[in-house]
Amino acid sequence: MNAKHLLVSLKYCVLMSSAIGLNTLINPAYAQTISQQEAENANVSGGAAFETEHAGYYGTGYLGGFTDGNKGSAAVSFSASVPQSGQYTLATRYANGTGSAKSLSLYIDNQYVQQVYFNSGSHWADWLSQTNPINLTSGSHTISLRFDNQDSGNINLDAFTVTSQNQQTAPALNVNQQLELEDALLTGGAVAESNHTGFSGNGFVGGFTDSNKGQASSAFNVDISEAGSYQLTLSYANGTGSDRTISFNTEQASQTITLPATNNWDSWASVSHTFDLTQGTHQLSYLFGNNDSGNVNLDSVALSQVSTDPTDPTDPPVEPPTNSDAYEAEDGFYAGGAYLSTSLTGAQGEGAVVQSTANSSRIIATVNASQTGLQTVAFRYNNSSGITQKARLFIDGIDAGEMTFEPTTGFTTKAYNLNLHKGVGTLTIAQHSDSSAEYAIDNVSLEQGLPLEFRGATTPYKAYEAENAQTNAQVLAPSRVFHSVAAEASGRQAVRLNNTGDFVEFTLTEAANAFVLRSSIPDNSSGTGQINQLAVFADGVKLADHQVSSLFSWVYGSYPYGNNPSQGSAQRFFDGSRMMLGQTLPVGTVLRFEKDANSTANYYDIDLLETELVEAPRAKPTGFVSITDFGAVADDGQDDLYAIQTAIADAKAQGTGVWIPQGRFIVSDRFNLSDVSVIGAGPWYSVIAGLNGKGGFYATGDNVTIAHLMIDGDVRYRDDAAFHAALEGNFGKGSLLQNIWVEHTKVGLWGSAGTDGLLAVGLRIRNTFADGVNLHTDIKDTHITQSMIRNTGDDALAMWSSGSPVTRSAFIHNTVQVPLLGNGAGIYGGTDNAVLNNLFADTLTGSAGVAIGTRFNPVPLAGVTRVENTTLLRTGGYEPNWQAQLGAIWIYADSADITAPIEVTNVDIIDSTHQAILVSWQKRVENLLFKNVHIDGVQANGTASDFSMEFQAQGNAYFEDVTVTNGASGVNVWPEFSLIKGSRNSGF
Repeated sequence: MNAKHLLVSLKYCVLMSSAIGLNTLINPAYAQTISQQEAENANVSGGAAFETEHAGYYGTGYLGGFTDGNKGSAAVSFSASVPQSGQYTLATRYANGTGSAKSLSLYIDNQYVQQVYFNSGSHWADWLSQTNPINLTSGSHTISLRFDNQDSGNINLDAFTVTSQNQQTAPALNVNQQLELEDALLTGGAVAESNHTGFSGNGFVGGFTDSNKGQASSAFNVDISEAGSYQLTLSYANGTGSDRTISFNTEQASQTITLPATNNWDSWASVSHTFDLTQGTHQLSYLFGNNDSGNVNLDSVALSQVSTDPTDPTDPPVEPPTNSDAYEAEDGFYAGGAYLSTSLTGAQGEGAVVQSTANSSRIIATVNASQTGLQTVAFRYNNSSGITQKARLFIDGIDAGEMTFEPTTGFTTKAYNLNLHKGVGTLTIAQHSDSSAEYAIDNVSLEQGLPLEFRGATTPYKAYEAENAQTNAQVLAPSRVFHSVAAEASGRQAVRLNNTGDFVEFTLTEAANAFVLRSSIPDNSSGTGQINQLAVFADGVKLADHQVSSLFSWVYGSYPYGNNPSQGSAQRFFDGSRMMLGQTLPVGTVLRFEKDANSTANYYDIDLLETELVEAPRAKPTGFVSITDFGAVADDGQDDLYAIQTAIADAKAQGTGVWIPQGRFIVSDRFNLSDVSVIGAGPWYSVIAGLNGKGGFYATGDNVTIAHLMIDGDVRYRDDAAFHAALEGNFGKGSLLQNIWVEHTKVGLWGSAGTDGLLAVGLRIRNTFADGVNLHTDIKDTHITQSMIRNTGDDALAMWSSGSPVTRSAFIHNTVQVPLLGNGAGIYGGTDNAVLNNLFADTLTGSAGVAIGTRFNPVPLAGVTRVENTTLLRTGGYEPNWQAQLGAIWIYADSADITAPIEVTNVDIIDSTHQAILVSWQKRVENLLFKNVHIDGVQANGTASDFSMEFQAQGNAYFEDVTVTNGASGVNVWPEFSLIKGSRNSGF
C-alpha cells in the first residue's frame, strides 16, 4: 500500500463532513424537519461550555466541555414539539478528533434511552453527523445528551435536528424533460405561489425565506438508465439585488448553487450544474440549507445527459513573441459570468473576453511590470452597447477606483496612468453596479511591461545552483535514491561544507538586497533540531553570520514520519532561510557562504541560493483598519489572535479591509474570512506566524482577498488532524490570493467545496508537510498560476474530485521543485481540468511528474483533461510500497476506467527517472492523445526503466510528433492496448 493510501481515510472524512452536513442528514424528499437547535443555544450544565476554537461550526459556536474532568455531569438538552406520535430521527452534528469512537447517553424526558456512539473524524474541524431513531408521543419533549459514567465522552457538539418521516411521493423527472417545481414534493415551508409574472407552468416555488432556513425543500425523482454525468438547468428569480445560494442534494453528495441576481421578481434566469449518477432511481432536491443565503423563487428544472464523446484535438497554441508587452485577456483569468468570445471582429490573439452583467463577473490580467511607479496602462476594448459602461479596477487586489468604457464601433484602446509594483501583478476589471450591458476586453499593455515566462512561474528572484558555483568543498555526487541528501537537492546535487574554511560562492547576475539559502545541517540527538550560523561575505568582506537551522527538517521512520531519530530512515533534509542584507549588492558581486570559526555545525549542505531585489514596503490602503489599532504588537512574542479577529470583524462591518503592517504577529488559531480583504506590506515584511501547528486563514464565503504577506508556521512533522493549512476553505465567488509566502505549515492551500472562480497568483509555498495545493471537491473555474512550490510532503499541486467534480480548473505557469512524497501535479477525477505551461523538476518517491486518473476513488474523469506546454525534468519515482516504478507522466485507472479524452501536447520530458510515460493498471484507458511530445533521456538501469513507455492496461492511445532520444527506447505494451501511430514519430 502506498503511503498516500494511508491518507485516504483522513481525506474521505473531510469529504463526508462537507457533503453530509446538517443540510443533508435526511433526504428532504422523505423527511420533514420538526425542530432544529444550535447546541450553543441549548440548555447546558455540568461543565459543558460554549467554544469557537475549531472552524466549520454552524451558528456562533459549538459545545465543548464533554471532557474527562466533567464525566458524570456534562450535559446538554433542548425541547422538541411533535404534532403526532410516531418514530422520528435525531441527527446530531458533532466533531470527534480523538481517533476513536466515543459515546454519550441519550435521554428523553429524563428517561434513559440508549448509549449513542460517535465515530472519529480526521480532526477537530471535521464535523460529522450521527442519526438515531427515537419514538415520541405528540406534544413537547426534552431531549438530552449526557456524559454519563459509562460513556467515553470527549467530543464537541454543534447542532441537533429532529425530523419526521414523510410518506409523500416525489414526482419523476426524465432525461431531456422539464419538471415544474411547483409540482415537486414541497416540504419545510416551501409552497407553490403565483404572485409574480413570467413563470412557466402554473406557478413557482416560494417559501425559500429566512423563516424556513434549513428546511424549505423541493424534491423530485430521476430514473437513470445509464451511469454518467448529468446536468440540471434550473429556472429561478432573484430580485434581492445580490447573488444568493441554495443547496442541491443527491443521496451521496451536496453542491452549493449560486443564483445571480435578476432584474426583479418578474425576471427569470437559469443556471446549470453537473453531477454524476449511477444507474437506477435517485432522489434529488433543492434545499435552503443552513449555510445558504436563500430568498429566491424556483420555477422549473430540466435534466440532460452530459456528452463525454471525444472531440478532435485542436492545434497547440503558438509560443508568444518574447518581446510582447500585451497581455491577452483570454490568457488571463475570467470568472463569475465573464466568457471568451472568438467571434468579435478585430480581436487579437484567440479572441476577447466579454464582461457579463452578472454581479460577480470579473476579468483579471496577470502582468509583469519592469519597475515600480506610475506608468501608462492601455486597455483594448469593444463596447457596442451605445452607452458608456463602468467597471471597478483593482490593482494587486486593492480597489483603485472606477473605469469607464465609452461606446465604440469596434476595438479601440483607452489608457490610464496607474501605479504598479515591479514584478508579477494583477489588474482586475470587475463588474460595476451601474453597468447595464456587456463589453469585451481584448488585451492590456504596459508602458513598462515585460513578458511572462512561457513555462513555469515568473519569479521575483534569481536562482543559483550550488553545484554550478565556485567552491573548494565537496560536491555531492548525483543521486535519486530515497533517503540520500543529493536526491532531495534541486538538480540532484549539493555542496557540503565539512571543514572550517570551506565555502561556496556565487557571482550575482542581478542586483540584490536579500536572499534565501536552501541548506541542511544535522539534526540533534533528540530530533528537535538545532540552530547554527554560517558566515556571509560580499567581495571578501564579512556581512553577517546567517542563521540556519534543522528545526523544520529531518523526519524519520514510516509514513507519516516523525521526529524520533531512533526510527531511522531519515529524510526531509533541507529547509530555507532568508535574510535582508540592509544594502543593495550590484551585479558582479561575489556572495560567499563560508564555514568559519563561528559556524559550528558538523557540516552544511548548500543546495541553492535565491537572490532578490526587494522593494520598499507597500503602503497601507486608504480606509483600511490596522491590526495594531486593536492591540496587535509586532515582534513581541505574544499571541495577537484576538486583536486580529477584532480587526477583521470591524473591517467587515465597515465594508473596508484589514492592514497587516510590518512585523511578525503570532497567532494561535486561524481566522474565518468572508467579504473582507487582508493586505500586508509584502511577504518580506508582514508575517503571520503560527503557533503549535495552528494559524492561517479559513475562507467561509465570497469576496475574500489575501495578499502581500507571509504565513510562517511552526509545524515539524505531519499530523493531519492536529495542524492547520495556511489557507483553507470555501472561497465562494470573487476571491483572490496574491503574493503570499507560505512556510512550515501542514498544507499551503486547501480549497473546499463551493469555491467558484478563485484566482491564486504569485504564491511561494515551501516546506509543507502535506500538499502544496489541493483543490478538493466541487470547485469550479479556479486557477493556480505564477506560483512556486517546493519541498512539499505530498502532491505539490492536486485536484481531488472526491464525491463531486473539480470543474474547469487549471494549474498554469507554475514551477514545482522536489516534492518529497507525491506528484508534481495530480488530477484525480474531475471535469475539463488542465495542467498548462508548468515546469516540474526532481520528484522523489511514490511520484510522477504529472499523474492523471481515478486514484483515491474520485468521481470519473469527464470532458477533456489537458497537459500542455509543460516541461518535466528528472521526474518520476520509485513506489516502495508497491515496488513499482512510476513514469514522468502517469495515467492511472485505479478505481474506474478512463474513457474521457486526455490530451498531452507540447510536452518535453527530460532525463526521466523511470518511464517517460506509464499507463496502468488492469482497467480500460482510451482516448489518449500524445502530440508533439519530446522524450530526451530515460534512466536505464536494467529493469522496467529500460522502456521509454509502458502501457499496462486495456485501451488505446494516439501518437503524433512524438520523439524518443538519448536513452531507453523500448516500449512495453500489453496485448489489450493499441498504439495508434500518426505521422512524425521516431525513436520507439
